[in-house]
Amino acid sequence: MKFGHKLICTIIGCLSLIGCNGSSSSTDSTAQTGTFIDSAVSNIDYKTASHSGVTDTSGKFTYESGESITFSIGTITFPPVTATNIVTPLTIAQTTDVNDDTVINISRFLQTIDSDGDPSNGITIADELKAANSTNSGTIDFTADPASFATNIVVTNVITDAGATELVTRSNALTHLATSLEEEGADTSSISPSILGTWLAEGYVDEENYSFVVFMFLDNDNYFMAQLDVESGAAITSTNHSSDNDDSWSGFEFAKYSLDSSNELLKTEDSTLYDDNGRSGLTSLVTQEIIDTCSANPTEQCNEYDHVTVNFSSPNKMTFNVDEFEDGGLDSYYVEFKRQVNTSENPLIGSWLYTSADTENGVLLAFVFTDDNHYFHMEYNTDPEVNNSEEPAGLEVGTYTLSSWTTTTVNGKTQHSATLTPTVMIDLNGEYGLSDTGSESALITIIGDTMTLTVADGAPEFIRQ
Repeated sequence: MKFGHKLICTIIGCLSLIGCNGSSSSTDSTAQTGTFIDSAVSNIDYKTASHSGVTDTSGKFTYESGESITFSIGTITFPPVTATNIVTPLTIAQTTDVNDDTVINISRFLQTIDSDGDPSNGITIADELKAANSTNSGTIDFTADPASFATNIVVTNVITDAGATELVTRSNALTHLATSLEEEGADTSSISPSILGTWLAEGYVDEENYSFVVFMFLDNDNYFMAQLDVESGAAITSTNHSSDNDDSWSGFEFAKYSLDSSNELLKTEDSTLYDDNGRSGLTSLVTQEIIDTCSANPTEQCNEYDHVTVNFSSPNKMTFNVDEFEDGGLDSYYVEFKRQVNTSENPLIGSWLYTSADTENGVLLAFVFTDDNHYFHMEYNTDPEVNNSEEPAGLEVGTYTLSSWTTTTVNGKTQHSATLTPTVMIDLNGEYGLSDTGSESALITIIGDTMTLTVADGAPEFIRQ
């Protein structure tokens, strides 16, 4: 595996995670106060043996030590759990694994039905939604596999009542949950994080060497990797975009992946749909089939594949530990990544996939906007009539500036709007992307997990990943 200039990132210590202690807001001296977080979940009904009501605007509820608590929305009830000072989807699922089906389902459900469609500012359950679901005859099994959960008739009815069309993506839900836990000071030391989401390599953002690397790991087991790497001191042009390695260069790739039980990252056999960056990224990553074959019959060829083990120092910090066989020897190094998380200050941060993209069949249009104001645009279509020399597939990288965000309400949902002005650093995909706008600005509007990018020749929509 190559990342152009092998910049070995400095070791970043684990974030200091401080436990959160509840305090009583009741006149009963034995009562305690807890908080329901994903972010703070307000106006959801709760009931214990001795207390009942709705959570306040900070997600707080009252309970007695040792009591079980049940949260509900109309007739929809969540699994009961022992009340503590912080209750999260992980608490309700009684697990530390954010990839657990129940955790995924609860997080996606709560974030989708948020009254203003923007869970970054808190999750509020509208009274109208509770009233609309006060007579449901069906039930929701929060322990179901996520695919079955998403098609449950009660689930689809509730999210429709909430003004949504589908559940937020699994990767987006888990990114939000992980960030909320850290912001609330919850103890995440025992939590098993998720690789899903968008990751920017730390230590690669180096203006002198023009080194930028991002990964996106999506719900459907696809990954995308984009890299810009130009030799130190060289000007960035459409023809000068290779690194100082003669077998890796700028570009992007996408294929399928899996994580085994020991957190080794594996590429799925024969799953590469596009790869124009040489040996950069995960091009030479080992597959399970190769591991099985080489275990039974080790040969010299077995040393031609890269091995990557994934570790997390916190839910939003990830490390690739790489063993790369090159020139007859083993080269071991590590690369650290920071999860890219959208905020109320900049809801654009993260990955966006074109609504008509079909990654399973080789049709891709995606943007990544990072928290250091860079963007990556990737486009590919297996149709030769579309993917031609005038509008070739490939990568575009640049920087962006935003006007101040304006916030309005559209059909009860929060809409964020700003103008984006791009500065193209390198353009390897012709007239695709923001390079086609020149120095002109594009209008960005975001409602929930949908972004509309309005430019002179259209207004394509994208879904947050």
